[in-house]
Amino acid sequence: MAKKCQLLSSIFYLKFFIEIGCFICVCILVDISKDDPFEKHIIGDLNLYFIDSLNTINKRAYTNFLINNITSKKPILNENKNISSESDNKRKLFLRKLISTSFCLETFDDFYLFKGQNLSNIFDLNYNKIFSYSVANMVFSCFVVLLFFIGVFIARCLDTCDDVGIISKIRDEDICCPYCNIIFYIFFLIIYGIRFVTSFILLYYMEKGDIEKYDDFLDCPGVKVDYFKENISNVNKLRGCFYTFTIMNFILLGIEKIEKYLEVAEKSME
Repeated sequence: MAKKCQLLSSIFYLKFFIEIGCFICVCILVDISKDDPFEKHIIGDLNLYFIDSLNTINKRAYTNFLINNITSKKPILNENKNISSESDNKRKLFLRKLISTSFCLETFDDFYLFKGQNLSNIFDLNYNKIFSYSVANMVFSCFVVLLFFIGVFIARCLDTCDDVGIISKIRDEDICCPYCNIIFYIFFLIIYGIRFVTSFILLYYMEKGDIEKYDDFLDCPGVKVDYFKENISNVNKLRGCFYTFTIMNFILLGIEKIEKYLEVAEKSME
């Protein structure tokens, strides 16, 4: 019994610290996404975004630059490979670069087309949606952390196994009045469920946005990457923080499964 209590206590504290980590991540998401830099930035002189080694950047000059970029970089292949394999690899590399070149030209055309307009016309990263659902998630995360503290207090009042098995104990024991325990447990499930729903909606808008498109654009030859990172946005911070938040949520799901398994095992042994 003592070992089981120690295990449950460790699981509880692990879950609590992960909840705190999720809360910190979502606060960072709110801070990063509160302003949409793509919505604020007005597309101006193309020399700001592309190399200005050419006197005047235009579609023909940029096309020639991309073609030269393809033909000048030859893939380094293992000499031990046979001629057929080497030819196939060269063809695949060439086709991959050709597709990349097509994408770069299309994006370059978009800069011409939307000159004088918001950069969000080219790259829509759903900053407004991410901000709204991050705020909602942050609010419900506050409730979840608060309920954890309330659960600890109630568990100690019930003189349970220290602070372990809190939610299940609250569900099974009478706290102060009939049905109070049921109401508390249902309220916890509702808050927890809504928080998870907002997390999945965040995942949807992150994946639906143009983050990958923006990253691919920064890989295009002739793009002034430093200008975009310093003056517009470095989306890697947004993406890194969000995926950390997502991983923590999946860990919480795994911990929930372990807790349910331990509850079932305890009841089967009674």
